[in-house]
Amino acid sequence: MKKNLILLISVLTLCFSCKTSVKEELKEQSVEPNMQSFTVTEETIKKDMKGNIISSEEFQKLMSTGKYILNPKVEDGKMIEAQIVEADDDQLTMLKKMKANQDKINYEAPDFDVVDIEGNSFKLSDLKDKTIVLTFWFTNCKPCIEEIPILNQLVEENRDVIFLGMATDKKEIIETFLEKHPFKYTIIANSSDISSLYEVVAFPTHIIIKNGKVVYKKMGVTSDIKMELQNAIEGKKEKQKNDKTSKDIMLTSDSDIRNEKGEKLEMMKAVEMINSQKYSMENTTDKEGNQYILIREN
Repeated sequence: MKKNLILLISVLTLCFSCKTSVKEELKEQSVEPNMQSFTVTEETIKKDMKGNIISSEEFQKLMSTGKYILNPKVEDGKMIEAQIVEADDDQLTMLKKMKANQDKINYEAPDFDVVDIEGNSFKLSDLKDKTIVLTFWFTNCKPCIEEIPILNQLVEENRDVIFLGMATDKKEIIETFLEKHPFKYTIIANSSDISSLYEVVAFPTHIIIKNGKVVYKKMGVTSDIKMELQNAIEGKKEKQKNDKTSKDIMLTSDSDIRNEKGEKLEMMKAVEMINSQKYSMENTTDKEGNQYILIREN
């Protein structure tokens, strides 16, 4: 029998990776956040801050406070161990920003005018009849690097789409990186200002723009990122959203959770209902345009 998820709250793991420059810049370091998303299951070993194994119930209770992040041990894309770590102020702020920005779509894309590492210019306002995929990344971001082969396939299969890789690194660092890691995107160096313009708080982040509007935004790494991007490129975003399974939805203590009658639900009550396997959840929107998580009977 397939085991159900025991934890449906957000388990984003926030990692701050030091990005070291080359040659004379070796002494200078800047911190860039990157994020990966994993699912805690019944098989995952849960530990407290001291490394002691704790029950699923205690783990859920601690994580629901919103005061902790996870130090995960991952093998073959699965979280086999999750240790609770108290989040500092910067990490708490980052997690709040992630939550606020994750589902922000259907707004006018801020205009930009950039030049790629080959000297070609791209001005967003001149490309309104095009579909544009922006990927925000940097060369020391391990999850970003792992995605490159998949993203290269996407470029090959969508010749009419403009793919822009917004890197925070300098041109010289990128060129050295590309010698070992061919990336078929059009690469833009020194893109920190564009990252700020699009409120990017985690790497990698993927954004798709159509008709001048942001129609898709995804932070972090998922196993089906190619399918998600392809669906968004083809205009299948809404279908994809409605097809989301429970494990794809981040449920936190701050989430707006409702039952089929429109009644508000506490997070732990929602977890209990999902774990009964009689209910599932999906992201949806009410008549006023407010997004919420619907718990519905199977």
